[in-house]
Amino acid sequence: MLNDYPYLIVGGGMTADAAARAIREADPKAPIGLIGAEPHPPYNRPPLSKALWKGEPEDSIWRGTDQARVDLLLGRRVTAIDPAARTVTDDTGAVFRFGKLLLATGGTPRRLPLATDQVIYYRTYDDYRRLRELARHDLRFAIIGGGFIGSEIAAALRLQGRTVTMLVPEPGLGARVFPADLSGFLVDYYRGKGVEMRTGEGLAGLEHRGGKVVVKTTTTKEFTADVLVAGLGGASGAPGGQRHRGGRVAAHEPSGHLRGRRRRQLPECRARPPRPGRARGCGQHHGAGGRAGDGRAGGPLPPPSFLLFRPVRAGL
Repeated sequence: MLNDYPYLIVGGGMTADAAARAIREADPKAPIGLIGAEPHPPYNRPPLSKALWKGEPEDSIWRGTDQARVDLLLGRRVTAIDPAARTVTDDTGAVFRFGKLLLATGGTPRRLPLATDQVIYYRTYDDYRRLRELARHDLRFAIIGGGFIGSEIAAALRLQGRTVTMLVPEPGLGARVFPADLSGFLVDYYRGKGVEMRTGEGLAGLEHRGGKVVVKTTTTKEFTADVLVAGLGGASGAPGGQRHRGGRVAAHEPSGHLRGRRRRQLPECRARPPRPGRARGCGQHHGAGGRAGDGRAGGPLPPPSFLLFRPVRAGL
């Protein structure tokens, strides 16, 4: 049985929600379908690394996509797209016919060279829930990467009184976006807050030893941790390298270039690459030197992450 949608969105993030609302405003009566891999409806991602750790309620993150009368098809992954037949197939075997198709899948995190559940690739609401539970215990945490996600999570874990080590290959925090003096100041600030800062050291390898994860660095040193949080950036996932009839689905790389065999735009499929020097868009989450999308593509950089350390006062 085919499910017909004049408008079908693949992706369950902030971009997908914004697109669904815009479509509903332009076409008040047409059915809209949204296929998302997560079991949750679209939510705001920036609070996962800052506001929720400062006491904001979890129910504040939900975007209320269902209020736009969108059919939410959650916990599903698209496995095939046939542009000629205008159909999408998901991993349950369900087939959807579309009039217009939007790919808003965001990206997938780069992986570390060790398969273990002691590594968290911090990106989703479920990742937040898991890390928040682990932070209740007296564990040693290692943050791999010195971008926004790494620095915000390090600050969040220190606010919980946890032992935190940051492994940062650059000479300072946020070195890809901040001036050298500000980047260096942040390193000193984090050290003053109790974070062990290992700057200028890259990741050379990982191994299990005695129930711990041993982190080997490019300076031939090593240290251990109970939990690793990876902030290594991501790769585009539109949608997951799946194939359509006649070639690979084109996907946008961070540079704005297309990869895959077919570089022409698929009929009635729209995906807009970011402008050079601009943020990738509101639907994508943290990366090395990047942060959760704030719904404003190309908006100003967020305040430095160390502000998370400052006490929260009523009315602020």
